[in-house]
Amino acid sequence: MKFFLKPSFFIVLILFAGIVKGQNNLWKDVSENALQSASFKRSVVPEKGRTVSLDKKSMLEFFNTVPLEFSSASYQNKHIMPVPMPYGGYQNFSIVEMSLLEPGLANQVPDVKTFRGQGIDDPTATIVMDVTSDGFHAMILSPVNGTVLIDPYNRGSDAAYTVYYKKDFKSSRTFTETDKQLSDAMPRGAASDDLQAGPCVGGTLKTYRLAIACTGEY
Repeated sequence: MKFFLKPSFFIVLILFAGIVKGQNNLWKDVSENALQSASFKRSVVPEKGRTVSLDKKSMLEFFNTVPLEFSSASYQNKHIMPVPMPYGGYQNFSIVEMSLLEPGLANQVPDVKTFRGQGIDDPTATIVMDVTSDGFHAMILSPVNGTVLIDPYNRGSDAAYTVYYKKDFKSSRTFTETDKQLSDAMPRGAASDDLQAGPCVGGTLKTYRLAIACTGEY
């Protein structure tokens, strides 16, 4: 029995493969010894992970073609980006740009861009990313494979990155609460069981306006 496939099938397959293959050039594995010899000081040191370099210029060129979320273009075209995984290999995500800043603030910081993506190889995975003057950051959430983080190898540089699972990072730092207003407002002796959950609105998209100020170092 012979099977015949339409030529259009091969065209679509070649185009899709070309997109994915082209974006694979963004990342290259880099040995720890090479980075140490370059006098890079690590800002995040997981117990296990992967060190990679990033072609930021090519990434920005790719991001410039990504449509805004909820736009008609975001539903018509898929912009595929492979993301390195901690123990080797890549996972592909369909990427859109999302806006977290109000228009006035966004105009003041045009170099700050935020993106999100839906997993293709792992349909349960989602990714959020940002590009700032401090480099590229990403977080992958997946109930199947766990949480993956991508951070600059050292603070203040956007040349090399550490890819690691959240479970492989053990911090020695502790958090100390300094503002007691919230705890003082709680009734004395109140148990967690006394807190009542609100109505379920999982199918409703809500937009909030939020301002945060913080200090500290990491």
